[in-house]
Amino acid sequence: MSAPTIDAVTRARGAAARESWAEAYGLLRAQDAHPSRALTAADLAALADAAWWSGRVEESVTARLRAHAAFVASGDHRGAGLAS
Repeated sequence: MSAPTIDAVTRARGAAARESWAEAYGLLRAQDAHPSRALTAADLAALADAAWWSGRVEESVTARLRAHAAFVASGDHRGAGLAS
């Protein structure tokens, strides 16, 4: 990841931790829109939460499914269970 990407994801993680859902959603969605800027499984889970709390239910479900798949792919069964 490049420095601007890392900075945006770091800001998004902070926004999610503060439950600033609209900010987290905007930052994570912008990163996710670029195929070269893959989000981690945890970031996809945060995107799902941010989308949910921002009233974007369908996007939340899609992000949650992607997070689950990413956790499974990485062998993180606990994370996969929590993302279900």
